[in-house]
Amino acid sequence: MKLQKLGGYFCIALVFVYLIIFMVSPILGFKHISVIPDPVEAMNTFENYSIFFRIFMLAVNIFIAIFYVVFAMTLRERMKSKAPNIMNFAVIAASITAVAPFLGSMINDSLMEAIVKSKDVSSFAIVRGIESGVSSASTHGWGWVFLLTGIAAIKAQMLPKILRYLIIIYGIGNVLVFAIKSLGIFNAFLTIIVFIWLGIYLIRNPEPSLE
Repeated sequence: MKLQKLGGYFCIALVFVYLIIFMVSPILGFKHISVIPDPVEAMNTFENYSIFFRIFMLAVNIFIAIFYVVFAMTLRERMKSKAPNIMNFAVIAASITAVAPFLGSMINDSLMEAIVKSKDVSSFAIVRGIESGVSSASTHGWGWVFLLTGIAAIKAQMLPKILRYLIIIYGIGNVLVFAIKSLGIFNAFLTIIVFIWLGIYLIRNPEPSLE
């Protein structure tokens, strides 16, 4: 399978993964502890997670980590002839960012396991802080990947014009969300638009030379 189409399918798959985590899972009673503010409730929820849900969340984080790299490599292949240096930096940023979701998931899972066993509510805030820090770092890095990609797309005159600027706006939103929390909802909305549009475009246009 061509890398362009693979990247396109990954984009579509990512949207479905997000919808499952944030919309379908809560309806089915699987609420992620990151959205539970009360420490006792979060600990009880974690303790009652099924092995299936915990494996599923780990698989999701592995998928996201792989997606970061595949996405950057896909766009680098598309624009390497006209913006090679910018896209090389985007791939480097994506590779660094890919470590965060997987590592954060493993650390959070291990720490929560210990806290739940000891019933140490006071340590919950520490775990939440670590999780928040890793998540913010991942989002910030992901924002730079998109910001660089958007700049490269404009320089190379590739991808639909509106999509190029949406990618830059999405990148800026992710870079700044750690400081401006209200951007989170805006970014979530753009995630659906950008990835569906980009996914369909890459699948339908697997040959960069035809642009």
